Amino acid sequence: MDDRSSPRFWVHIRNHATLYRRLFFLCACFFAVAGSLSMFSSPAYEIRISFEWIVILWILFSAALLIRLLLSEYIFSLLSKSIPALKRHPKELIFEPEPDLIKLAEYYMGVFFSSKHSHSLVETLTLLLDPPSRTSRVSQKFKILNERYSIKISRTIYTGRQALLIPLIRVQKGKIVGDLRLTIDEKRTRTLTFDECKGFQIAALYVAYDAVFPVAKDDELLNRCCRAIVGHLSPAGDKFLKLRSDLQEAIKSSDASQQEREALLRFVSEASLYEYILAAIEPNSTNDISRVTIEYDGEYNEGVTGPTNRFRALVGLGKRKFTFELPCAAESKSFHLQVEGPENTYVYDVYPIWGYSDTIKNEAVDPTRGRFRSKLIARSRLVGDQHAHVYMRDLDGGPAINLESKDSSVEAASIPRVFLEYREHPPGLLGPISVVALWLVVLTWTVGYFHNEVFRVQSPGLMQGYQGWAPVIFGVPAIVTGWILSRADAKTLRSISISTYLALCLLAVNSAMLVSIAALKVSGVEPVRFEWSFIKIEHGSWSLMMASTALSFAICFGMFLSRSTRYASTINERA
Repeated sequence: MDDRSSPRFWVHIRNHATLYRRLFFLCACFFAVAGSLSMFSSPAYEIRISFEWIVILWILFSAALLIRLLLSEYIFSLLSKSIPALKRHPKELIFEPEPDLIKLAEYYMGVFFSSKHSHSLVETLTLLLDPPSRTSRVSQKFKILNERYSIKISRTIYTGRQALLIPLIRVQKGKIVGDLRLTIDEKRTRTLTFDECKGFQIAALYVAYDAVFPVAKDDELLNRCCRAIVGHLSPAGDKFLKLRSDLQEAIKSSDASQQEREALLRFVSEASLYEYILAAIEPNSTNDISRVTIEYDGEYNEGVTGPTNRFRALVGLGKRKFTFELPCAAESKSFHLQVEGPENTYVYDVYPIWGYSDTIKNEAVDPTRGRFRSKLIARSRLVGDQHAHVYMRDLDGGPAINLESKDSSVEAASIPRVFLEYREHPPGLLGPISVVALWLVVLTWTVGYFHNEVFRVQSPGLMQGYQGWAPVIFGVPAIVTGWILSRADAKTLRSISISTYLALCLLAVNSAMLVSIAALKVSGVEPVRFEWSFIKIEHGSWSLMMASTALSFAICFGMFLSRSTRYASTINERA
């Protein structure tokens, strides 16, 4: 194969990678089964081939398995460095070349000023830079679903009987928000369009920029801010930190107040990383306080790291630990958070994380806000169910983004967050597992004590009808175990722990072993004997069965005691 046809060959393999993966996987399975059957014989079958053909089958199995492993995304990513055509995968999103961002910013701003909401720009900018001045209360509810969560945010806002734009949520650029629903004073309404929201951000930038620089001293710096708001910047990227550093250096010579300087820095920093979703509140002649509620679905897309989390993801178990960002916590005087976790679980631990606490002032009066402050972070008492409640008050003294930071990790830690850990509600699935484990250990140990009387079928002169009753009796626990396994559906697996899952697997293995060993012993298979030093075992298979069932019950009993004690101490606030 020449050099010209080689890239075309790899592009063809990449485009049909799924088909080739399945083909070589099936070939590997076929050769593995054929090689295994050829190596052994039984009364049921006999394959007469030479030893060389057995070796060939296992070589073919190894080759098919190796090719299947090589058809991975990691190998394709390595090949793409030398073959440029492999860099674009047909299933990946293909973005068009980025347009002129300055012209795009002018287009967005034109859309905003041509709408009926443009006269609310100054009031909305005040609300955006100082949310507690208008927002008295924010309530946020999380409902944890399978790999997703639903959010409901309610705001109590003082409108003063005038038109106002409400910044509802800040969405990280590129993040998907689904099934969004908005109500204002219990009436369904809609949000502003994307063009209008983006135009508001650009117009707000000009207003904040003019307040700090009454005479434009650096049009290029303003254009860089516009491009950052319209385009896409990574919070860990050098361009974002360089822009903020240059802007901070430029405003040092400004005559603006410290509050106006920080407002510009904070707005540019947040608007470069987030996109605002706005709603319009029309003037109301009877009520100057409005309640705005927004509901939407989000993705809990934290990476799966660590062997424990990887095992949980592999077998389909649900998550136990969650960390949610709370950008709305500092947007009001009073913030309430309610979280509802998966069913059949309880909140084992919950605490808020405020990584930028050094910026919160300690004096009773904040001169930049002109109001009394009473800072507080508290959580409700744990009551043993899947609900948690966290209360935060007067957190607006610390901005959502650390303006002095030069490290992206500090950026992420500056946003208020909450950590929750859920545990399986006892007894849960462990209850029936423990009962069946107790049944198995009593059955196997009783049979072990009367072993020669139960399995006398090996002696001559017994009736033929007597040979089948033992496997039937030992098969009853296997039937019950099968019923327990049928209850472990996807919903149940989301709430159980790894230890419960392993206890269930051990119970299933013991039930299968009990039926198999009993059937072999009734069939007259010679017992496995073992003798070493002071240990003498006459029936090795049944001794193994007794030890395995005893271990299973001991594990289940210990888990039941520890979980019950931990649950009682948790709901009594002693954990």
